Amino acid sequence: MRVSIDPGADAATIQFSDQPPAVGGTRELAEGVLLDTDADGQPVALEILWLSSRMATPYRVDVDVNTEPPVTLPTDHPFTQAIFGKDEDRGAA
Repeated sequence: MRVSIDPGADAATIQFSDQPPAVGGTRELAEGVLLDTDADGQPVALEILWLSSRMATPYRVDVDVNTEPPVTLPTDHPFTQAIFGKDEDRGAA
């Protein structure tokens, strides 16, 4: 993933993929928030316009990266059951 900020354009781009966006593959999610997708409809970039009017510090980027391995909870864990239901609720034997 790459984050680019262009103060001259007052815009930021978050690039998720090296794939080029498809022709006509840009959708406006909100005013000035554009999602570019590839030919398969997968997101490749998100562009945010008018940064200086959206944020107090528009050209500062803080990045947090979670380096912990993913945690898999057992199916009988209370959190798993609260989110996905108990085995018998899901039709499991």
